[in-house]
Amino acid sequence: MRTLRPRHPFRHAALLSSVSAALLLACSDRDSAPPDVAAPIDPLPISGLYDVSGVTRAVAAGPGEERHIAGTVILRQNGDSYTATFKLDTTFPGVEDPVQADVIGSGEGSIEGRTLRGTTQTQLVVSTVPGIDTDFAFVPRIVGARVASTAVTEIAPDGSLRIELENQPAEGEEDYLPTHTTLTGRRIADDSAGALPKR
Repeated sequence: MRTLRPRHPFRHAALLSSVSAALLLACSDRDSAPPDVAAPIDPLPISGLYDVSGVTRAVAAGPGEERHIAGTVILRQNGDSYTATFKLDTTFPGVEDPVQADVIGSGEGSIEGRTLRGTTQTQLVVSTVPGIDTDFAFVPRIVGARVASTAVTEIAPDGSLRIELENQPAEGEEDYLPTHTTLTGRRIADDSAGALPKR
């Protein structure tokens, strides 16, 4: 009759020790490995074409008295300074109905990080026919008041921006009341190889 021999206790202990060491080593490697971190995204350049919209409010006006304004702004960076050109559309109260107006101008200033501070010079071009855009052929237009503004622009790394403008009548102008304009928007094109239109 065959006699069963008990298994060697030291063999079991050695096997358990090997498995435990392997598990500890695996856990140690996992804990010491750096976590998965998304690669940082380079911020978009400041230079570019921006689509913007917002409101203009008369400083002395009551609540709710505001004009919608929208259009495009072109920014070009040169070191720690910038230049801006823009064409925006808005409306003005008319004798019977609101009339369309273009807000055309340019600006310049300095850059601190992604904050732009400077001034703008603006000319208003007003349609004389209510409800008809100033770009419509043969529509009589009136060159309106010249406006001088201080501007602060914040540009986020993703290309979104916010512009705050304090608007005053330019020297010699009397027919424009001080206003405040807030514009927000996003970068829709770059300025590679000078591809943006010059205005």
